[in-house]
Amino acid sequence: TESFTVTVEDNKNLRLIWYKSKEDDFFSYQILRKPKSATHLNYEFYSEIRDINDTTFLDLGVEVDKISYCYQIVVTDRCGFISAATRRSCSIVLEGESQPYTHLLDWIPYNDWENGVERYELWRFDDRKQDILIGTLSPNGTLNYTDTSFDYDYGAYWYYVRAFEQNGNLAVSQSNTVRLVQKPLLH
Repeated sequence: TESFTVTVEDNKNLRLIWYKSKEDDFFSYQILRKPKSATHLNYEFYSEIRDINDTTFLDLGVEVDKISYCYQIVVTDRCGFISAATRRSCSIVLEGESQPYTHLLDWIPYNDWENGVERYELWRFDDRKQDILIGTLSPNGTLNYTDTSFDYDYGAYWYYVRAFEQNGNLAVSQSNTVRLVQKPLLH
């Protein structure tokens, strides 16, 4: 199967999305997983899907705000042959820190699409307003952002990042959501 996407869903699960196999004698998709930080480890078998039309998988056993998980998919046929693994695809983990009048955000790159990332978008919301695009960043630059354009007196804000595939299939990968709070300052 061709390249695929990993994206955070409901800020607690990871959704894998891939293209349908073209294997005539299809038997299963095998999902392999490992933490991105475990560079010395091999991918391990994680799950199997036997329906050729089922090209999505929801991983419920993850900590989306702490660990970037990487996946590969292999296709098996009825004779037991195993295809080459897909390119890896890893989840984006967004981290943030609140300082007086400032929110500092950074994330790991999503560099798993064959054509790369066209852009990153950083979004912010609070419980009074809908999601607001606060920054568009190049994948070739620094993957951090300093937000000072919020209402300091309000308090809590939530952030997430979206990566957009370049010259590709309109794929989007979203990070976890980070909550940052402006603590009251005493004068």
